[in-house]
Amino acid sequence: MNALFRIAFLAPVNFEQAHAILSGLNAARPILAVPLEIIPLHYSQNVALHGLVAENRIDGIIGDLLSDRWVESLHRDHPRLALVHIGGPSELKSVSTVGFDEPRIGALAAGHFIRRHYRRLFFAGLAGDAAAEAKAAGFVGTAAAAGLVVSAFPPLSLTAPPAAWDAFVTTLPSPAAVFCQDDSIARRVIACCRRTSIAIPDAVSIIGTGNSTLDSFLAGIGISSIETDYAALGTEGARRMADVLRDPAAAPAHVRLPPKGLVLRDTTGIGGGHSLVGRAIDFMEKHLADPIRIEDIARYVNASRRLLELRFKETLDRSPHTELTRLRMTRAAELLENGQLSITAIGEQCGYPERAHFDARFRQFHHGITPAAWRQRHA
Repeated sequence: MNALFRIAFLAPVNFEQAHAILSGLNAARPILAVPLEIIPLHYSQNVALHGLVAENRIDGIIGDLLSDRWVESLHRDHPRLALVHIGGPSELKSVSTVGFDEPRIGALAAGHFIRRHYRRLFFAGLAGDAAAEAKAAGFVGTAAAAGLVVSAFPPLSLTAPPAAWDAFVTTLPSPAAVFCQDDSIARRVIACCRRTSIAIPDAVSIIGTGNSTLDSFLAGIGISSIETDYAALGTEGARRMADVLRDPAAAPAHVRLPPKGLVLRDTTGIGGGHSLVGRAIDFMEKHLADPIRIEDIARYVNASRRLLELRFKETLDRSPHTELTRLRMTRAAELLENGQLSITAIGEQCGYPERAHFDARFRQFHHGITPAAWRQRHA
């Protein structure tokens, strides 16, 4: 199969996301058996897209497709057109889809708040948004498993005035933990807190989704965020497109990519436990890859090693060293499930530059399971 296939890429409105997806699409091209030429189109260029389709100048479309009904109408006149749906909050039944594992994103945010001993959790999202509902499900489910209840912000549309949220944030208990469906919603919550003189992160801790540099810039504060891999979205989308072109009759595939992890910035606080312990955990999480010692942690929180160990015993019933190991092993498991990094690279990111040491500690912590076996089990 040597023919060059021309594929229109419907880029999302968000430039950062569009650039990352396009990079992933282009990165996949050399490793595919099917040669592709990617034609980027802005999402608003529907007229241009339909012109390319009508003139038979493209062989396929990849992007956030509107609906199964839209796909059906397009295939009615152009049955050989290859279609792959990527980035949308919902799967389309009629074509292959690639998106993010939204419930897992919510679970990751809840896990962080739970580890920081927050007891009052909240979710902020747009009313009727499928992605928001899926993230909320993962957030609520993980909280419920820890015996916690999640409260929702009042329903809000994209264009609605934020008065209801302004009033709501004034009722939040302190400290409160808020998970937002994306970084733009996190920016709205930040603005509400500022208008009502509520301190971030001391009174309200906030996590968004998407790791948007632009939203942090516009918010005027670094937004802690669940990082989603849009480049991987493009790469996997290109693979699905190649599969469709090779075998148009094959059953649609539905792929959900896990989050890359949590990027900690200025909107997440020390938590609802003892402040010294919270600050220590904050230092640990930001230095998982570094060869830090307990003395380094004690120095950071301005306490003696003895006092640090005493506070950890009182608050968590474990030592600072055990907590550091737990954080590293939890992060290692998340990275192994992600599947993007080699096991050696994961060990380095979690403070174990030697592969043998990493394997031994992982087996010890995870009841004899090796990193390779963990990855295979959660693939």
